[in-house]
Amino acid sequence: MLKFIIVTMLFCTALYAGDFTVKSLEEAQTISESTNQPILLIFGSPDCLFCEQLNNAITTEEFKQDIDKFIICYIDLTIENNKVYKTEYKISIIPDSYIMQDGKVINHMSGYEKNKYLKWLKTK
Repeated sequence: MLKFIIVTMLFCTALYAGDFTVKSLEEAQTISESTNQPILLIFGSPDCLFCEQLNNAITTEEFKQDIDKFIICYIDLTIENNKVYKTEYKISIIPDSYIMQDGKVINHMSGYEKNKYLKWLKTK
């Protein structure tokens, strides 16, 4: 019962956070396991113009239909504890996005260009 309450709280936090994202992969995986939704994992930086464009775009109506099926997890690579992901995911270009299900990468896209990204989101 306690696990259900915690997962529900995490899920509600993810849905109603100001930017509609969770900030840790572990939290996203917990929510994904309980809802059976895939994760859209985005690695970026607040200093990156394309990362900012992507963050702004995912909250628009144009993206809503495709984004709603995902648990969105944004990882800021400028935070010291998150730098380990650069090596683990072999990140060389940001934003770097992954669609994950059941702990496995299903699809990957580096960079951001609106039309290509929208098309890529539809592949899941």
